[in-house]
Amino acid sequence: MIRRSIWIGILAGLGSFGEALGQAPTLTITSSNIASDVTLDLNTFNAPCLLSVAPYIRVRATANFSPVAVPLSKVKINVVSVDGVNLLGAGTEQPLATSDATVYSALAGLLGSNGTANIRYRIPASEMTNYAWSAGTNTTDLILTTPGSTLCLGSTTFTRTLSLVIQPFLTVPATTNLTLTVNNLNYFRTTTISGSQNIVATTTVAHGIRLKTGAATFIFSNGYSGATDPLTNVNKVQAQITGQSAISLSTGFQDLSPSGGFAVVTGNSKTSQVGFSITPANLKANFVKKGTYTANLGYEAFDARVSPTLSAVPLSPTLVVDVADMGEIAVNNAAVNVNFNTTAAYINGAAVEMPGHLTVSKTTAYSVTVKANGPSLTNGANALPIGILSIGPATGQTGVNTITLSETAQKIIDGAAPEIDRSVGLKFSVPAAKVPQLMSKPAGDYSVTLTYTLTAP
Repeated sequence: MIRRSIWIGILAGLGSFGEALGQAPTLTITSSNIASDVTLDLNTFNAPCLLSVAPYIRVRATANFSPVAVPLSKVKINVVSVDGVNLLGAGTEQPLATSDATVYSALAGLLGSNGTANIRYRIPASEMTNYAWSAGTNTTDLILTTPGSTLCLGSTTFTRTLSLVIQPFLTVPATTNLTLTVNNLNYFRTTTISGSQNIVATTTVAHGIRLKTGAATFIFSNGYSGATDPLTNVNKVQAQITGQSAISLSTGFQDLSPSGGFAVVTGNSKTSQVGFSITPANLKANFVKKGTYTANLGYEAFDARVSPTLSAVPLSPTLVVDVADMGEIAVNNAAVNVNFNTTAAYINGAAVEMPGHLTVSKTTAYSVTVKANGPSLTNGANALPIGILSIGPATGQTGVNTITLSETAQKIIDGAAPEIDRSVGLKFSVPAAKVPQLMSKPAGDYSVTLTYTLTAP
């Protein structure tokens, strides 16, 4: 009994300087641990009575974190060792609260020198990703209670300020390039072509996204032989973050984000989808030539706080509009009738004009040929030579040659520039000089099939 009393007396004496040896805990959230466990093992206090019979440690917070009321329960507390001896799981991890929670208890103390309590402060990854951590320092006072006072029969409290330091940061990985592939003529007619890029920002501050281009016009390449640079202005393309106003691209920065930027979100990672689009009218007027149109984009993700402290993060992907080699020709009249049903027709010849007879689309320079699919216009056993028929431009039509019909393909359009849905009017005629070839033929309808072909120049 004497030995026991002397040992307790020594512990009580040591207890008088235990608190001075402890450290104040600080949990720091950075860009490298924002999505993982944030852990701190720290000698929080020294209490010789932890070496006594039935030691324990209880902990509570005096109030919520301040100035931002981060939920106390995000922080878990456990005792990992006492006096350098690993507890091997004997401690119990508890969420921080304003009521006492026992984080360590035992039937008997450990033999040692000063009762050092090494406490683990932890925010699990699951808690990290379920909260919006905003930059700043938030604190709360901890009250830790252990055996103490006379002969370790009472209790002793230690006060420590727990600091939660959330560093300001804004990280954005490189985004991928975007190609808008124009491989269907409907994009020039009714269908807006579009695509998107994702900007993924991991941040503890409100952030914005702005965009500009490196030049006022697209860089043109891979055109057809002889193609000149169309000098297409980048403002023919619109960009827009989902839910925000659209902008037309330009060489000056324009905000894609709302005024004040995007607020910090749960999990601290926000994906902003930037959509790019070109209307059919702009595509038809500015991207009709087959080729590759390239614009160098310049994004900046920036600190959108009233008093920003972080440098903007640049991103430099490319936007490519790739126009394929496409062509289409449509004959809009199933039949063309040149009628000889008046005296004047037999004297002066006959003709018929077919406005909009053809509709031609081509993204390269082109020609159009026509030929007869036989040597004669036939009516049963009767025939007329196809050479009596001429084909040329309708009134007001430009860029069309006049040819005499034959079985050999001849160019009625030669080396025209790329165009979408060009309307071509044609005139079909039998001139007066060839009317005599009809005079000995019986009345009736004489016909031949024509073939129009869209070709290279």
